Amino acid sequence: MTLTLVAITLFACAFLLGRASTQWTWATPSNASDTTDSERIPMSAGRLFALLFLCGWMLAWSAGILMALAMFVTSWGNPPVAVFMGGWLIAAVAGWFAVANLIWRLATGKPVKSGWDKL
Repeated sequence: MTLTLVAITLFACAFLLGRASTQWTWATPSNASDTTDSERIPMSAGRLFALLFLCGWMLAWSAGILMALAMFVTSWGNPPVAVFMGGWLIAAVAGWFAVANLIWRLATGKPVKSGWDKL
């Protein structure tokens, strides 16, 4: 029940933040790849699916980080486990912030560009 309420709240926030203007449209713009950072892309079905999927993923990822943190705190007697869990936590938190940035870009209508575009 709590997870459902959190998902509904995240969806409502994403819906309100992702509106490009007062005119709501589900159409994908034909020039979506040509937009600049200052222009907003309307919410399409694909963007909405990606946004909802990543919000659910972040909930599970956050729970995993909290469990790993608990294991890290209790593993001080075993240095190899503590070192592994510390490294894993650093990578997991860095990934969490990267996905949070992606969610923000999807919700606010900013273009999502990958580093592969420059190759």
